[in-house]
Amino acid sequence: MDMVMEIRGFLIDLDGCVYRGEKLIEGADLAIKTLKGAGRKILYLTNNSTKTPEEYALKLKRLGIDTDPSEVLTSAVATAAYMRRFERGPCYVVGEEALRVALLNEGFTIVNEDEAKSAKYVVCGLDRHLTYSKLVAACAGVQMGAKFIATNTDPNLPVEE
Repeated sequence: MDMVMEIRGFLIDLDGCVYRGEKLIEGADLAIKTLKGAGRKILYLTNNSTKTPEEYALKLKRLGIDTDPSEVLTSAVATAAYMRRFERGPCYVVGEEALRVALLNEGFTIVNEDEAKSAKYVVCGLDRHLTYSKLVAACAGVQMGAKFIATNTDPNLPVEE
């Protein structure tokens, strides 16, 4: 433990490390409280783009881990930050509201399925309401020259079971 305490900050994955679904992983809260109590910085990471940092902070608080949204970095926020290097333009999003919010916060506009062909970017994250129509619109955007950007390439989604 002494060697661990020499480290000033920790990057901690959420899904499958701190919790699985809505269940806290045994001991995660104690480990985090110990690190924070020793003055160590924590940045929680998740490649799940379906919630905002504020929503993740609330979830952690419900699980007994006091967290500020500034301590959470989602793949949606990271993707939007990555896209700062690009010219602002219309995005067609295959994903959920948190991904749209992150892109809007960086000055991008969001287009609907009917406007996907005019998108400059097709941004894809986890979409628990994915439809064939959304896929067709995304493909049409890419075929018309939109840059395709994925929030992550993880083929798995940790669940409670």
